[in-house]
Amino acid sequence: MERVLINRRKTSFFSTISNDLIYGDTKLAPFISADFSLKNFPQQIKLKTENFDHSSRLILTNELIRQYDKLTISELVKSNIASLQDEKTFTVVTGHQLNLFGGPLYIVYKIAHILKLARQIEAENPGQKIVPVFWMASEDHDFLEINNLNLFGNKVAWETEQSGAVGRFSLDGINDFKDDVLDYFMNDSAAQGFIATYYTDADKNLANATRRLINDLFGHYGLVIIDGDSEALKRLFIPVMQKEIETSFSSQAVEITTKALVELGYKAQVTPREINLFYLDESGRTRIVEENGEFRVGDQLLPKTELLRLIEQSPSSFSPNVVLRPIYQEFILPNLAYVGGVGEMAYWLQLKGVFDALNLSYPIIQVRNSFQLFDRGVMKKLDKLGLTPSNCFEDIHQLKKQFVMDNSTTEMDFVKLDELMEEISTEMETLIIAVDGGLKGYGQSEITRLNKQLVGVKDKLVRQQKKKFETSLQQIDAVIDKLFPNNGLQERYENILSVGMRFGIHGFISMIFDASDPQSNDLIVLIDKAEVE
Repeated sequence: MERVLINRRKTSFFSTISNDLIYGDTKLAPFISADFSLKNFPQQIKLKTENFDHSSRLILTNELIRQYDKLTISELVKSNIASLQDEKTFTVVTGHQLNLFGGPLYIVYKIAHILKLARQIEAENPGQKIVPVFWMASEDHDFLEINNLNLFGNKVAWETEQSGAVGRFSLDGINDFKDDVLDYFMNDSAAQGFIATYYTDADKNLANATRRLINDLFGHYGLVIIDGDSEALKRLFIPVMQKEIETSFSSQAVEITTKALVELGYKAQVTPREINLFYLDESGRTRIVEENGEFRVGDQLLPKTELLRLIEQSPSSFSPNVVLRPIYQEFILPNLAYVGGVGEMAYWLQLKGVFDALNLSYPIIQVRNSFQLFDRGVMKKLDKLGLTPSNCFEDIHQLKKQFVMDNSTTEMDFVKLDELMEEISTEMETLIIAVDGGLKGYGQSEITRLNKQLVGVKDKLVRQQKKKFETSLQQIDAVIDKLFPNNGLQERYENILSVGMRFGIHGFISMIFDASDPQSNDLIVLIDKAEVE
């Protein structure tokens, strides 16, 4: 695979705020602890050492051992879990929803990124152990975001009437979904075996099924997977949850930070609630709302003292929302850095004040690597069209126009015409002003009108030429549509079944791991030229 880097700002696929973060715009300095750089990790290690309650490490490791109890795990995972008891062990984290079969390709990119990053930090900080951790968003309740796959232009979904925290969903009825997926791989025995292996009755629920899948794919790299839906871990978080009920501290902090970001021209990614906790039980995940000094919790209306007592008694019945989930993560993990997608980083930038209110160290945050794959079939088509992968990131209309001009047998160079128009415009303006300086505005408007007419002539000639290249232009459209489904990067649409099977799942993951580079800010383009003639 050939590897090419493209500046994210030269594409239309990334938000302004994520680009400013990844390329180090100083405007964002007040909203982070430090720029992403390996040289900043010694200080981050010092901060976390001083800031983290190391007495919770044993609880953390015991809980991880419990969560992995029924899985076959690598020696490296065992070693990494055990090492978390040591005060010189820290983590780097990414997380994701429990999408079926991993969901969009970027889950692979996220995980590969932290696997590489952990090794890089460890190499630069002798004596420190860095464990890569994947946080399962098992308490998320937006099932419609995770229940489907895009396969070869078609959407395949798991339908169920269950509600609440998706990690607790039983797998009843999922075999119908798996059968629908298998229909797309009738001639691929490897894919059939892979699909049949996962999301079985033995998994019991979606969280267990996801953990087994991710462990099988990445366990040999040492990835540790954690499920925050845990009585033991929530018990560590009791002080923060109680503080939220007593003071609504998180919404106040986020509102201040968000206002500052908006004043700089950025858009808010999340809007905080007055109370950023849910009540979680078998019937669902419901908001906690204050009503005249009391609190609506499901069907109950409780006084504050009773709600605080309930948190103390049953912390697993409470679930942090998007504002407090990162706080929960950083509260229970000895974490140094969080790696996420562009949307995630936008809301992490709104949270610095929440961390400060708790005197909790804010992690170094980083936008994950993004990849764009150009497979052999695409490269053959581009080669025949005389185009390069870099051309594909240009505006499609400009790309087609340039293609016509480059391939036309009729000379379509407008440079001389533009030079003549410039001369005419200058002469016209000079003459008009010489006759009457008060006509300057009139002269400028006439020059503008002439230039518009010239643009119209050029566009007309290009359109006529395009008709001669209709087949080639349709081929360009087809290539662009394949590369950028729904006008976005393939990583947000394709998945490990539709793409990974071409290389073999583990071969694909190995390829991405090798190509990952946490020190690269740019979009990584992987080009397979093996069969291009």
